Amino acid sequence: SGAELAGTVELTFTAYDEGGISRLNIYRNGFSPPDWSIPASQDTLYTVSWDTREVDDDVYILEARAWDETGNIGISPSLVVRIKNNPDPPPEDHTPPVVVWRSPEPGSEVEGTVELRFDALDDDAVDSVKVYINGPSSIVFNIHGHPEVGYSLLWATVNFEDGTYYIDVRAWDPGGNIGLSDPISLTVQNNRPRVTWVPDDFGTIQDAINASQDGDTVRVRPGIYREGLRLMGKNIWLESERGPEITRINARGWNDGISIADREDYTRTTVRGFTIYSEYQGIRIYEFSGVTIYNCIFINILGVNEFNGVWFAGGRGYIYNCVFDRCYDGIVGGYSVGEFKSSIFIRCYATGYFHFARWENWITYGWNLFWDNERDYSPIDIPHFGDVFADPLFIEDSYVLSNNSPAIDAGDPEIYDLDGSRSDIGVHGGPYAYITN
Repeated sequence: SGAELAGTVELTFTAYDEGGISRLNIYRNGFSPPDWSIPASQDTLYTVSWDTREVDDDVYILEARAWDETGNIGISPSLVVRIKNNPDPPPEDHTPPVVVWRSPEPGSEVEGTVELRFDALDDDAVDSVKVYINGPSSIVFNIHGHPEVGYSLLWATVNFEDGTYYIDVRAWDPGGNIGLSDPISLTVQNNRPRVTWVPDDFGTIQDAINASQDGDTVRVRPGIYREGLRLMGKNIWLESERGPEITRINARGWNDGISIADREDYTRTTVRGFTIYSEYQGIRIYEFSGVTIYNCIFINILGVNEFNGVWFAGGRGYIYNCVFDRCYDGIVGGYSVGEFKSSIFIRCYATGYFHFARWENWITYGWNLFWDNERDYSPIDIPHFGDVFADPLFIEDSYVLSNNSPAIDAGDPEIYDLDGSRSDIGVHGGPYAYITN
């Protein structure tokens, strides 16, 4: 950085990705639009010729960016150069000011209103100072004169989207000499994921969901919550604090215990650690919506005729280490994408897993346990790889497996329990299980 250039120069850089480079851009003093767009090739070394006489003498910041086929982006460090094709007669004072950055620490995360501190020093005087964010096209602060002690400026980051920004400071003296800081990066992070508690922060689970943002966690303390929930397409974690056997969603009076809908980009909500029962569907996944479900119990406590554990058609469902007890159908799926593994289906009145439109059903499954169901699969009853057909041998009045249960160490062999062993089938297995006393 800091090189002085004149005439025609070559900009050389390397870009490599094991899957191939799709496009490359070089930017000069800002990121839109690119100054050079380079076709991708088999080479890893790229060269661009730049006739610096086409631009004014000034300081420029160069940056290269490369994209792979899947849209991932690689970014080069910023390169600061000075173009000097038309040198002026040297001023009497040819010593530039010195700019020293003080805080925040380069590379740190910031939020809210941030104090930017730096010094701009000159043996004569500082005439003006400019602070740029992401290149000289954006002057954030323009200051004339020199304070008695350093510079302290307030940056309202709430006016900027979350992301990484490059800040550089330039100082001029009366003779026209310019002093530059090294560009520093600061990451604005105002929309931090947060954890909200029910009932501590919100009296109902739905109120906590309504107040949440993508990335948040809604954590629920033990108890029975009499409400039907609507997730509204939010990409959040909804989980109990201590597990499904002491945290229940009783949706009597609602068709569904939890509805996953309202967002057409397959955003995955995660639901973990509840016993769920309602008058129709435990969890309903609407078209273009998605959910991942861990360690939940779906049980027909209300005694309705057609309570289904999880129902999805056209959506995406990923279900692991759950129990479906006395449901009409444990899982109903069709025209859908997803998988379910390491779950237990017992005493279902119709079917453990009912897959309609099976020729257009992109769901994978295996390593599940079936016992005492009217049918295990429908419309065809074909075991899948790793399935177990035996009494799970629960410890009385619980869903905890006894020591001789056939579900122990019988789950997907690529998934592990908290103790590092192969995962158990059922609600107390898998990496998201709750520790039992």
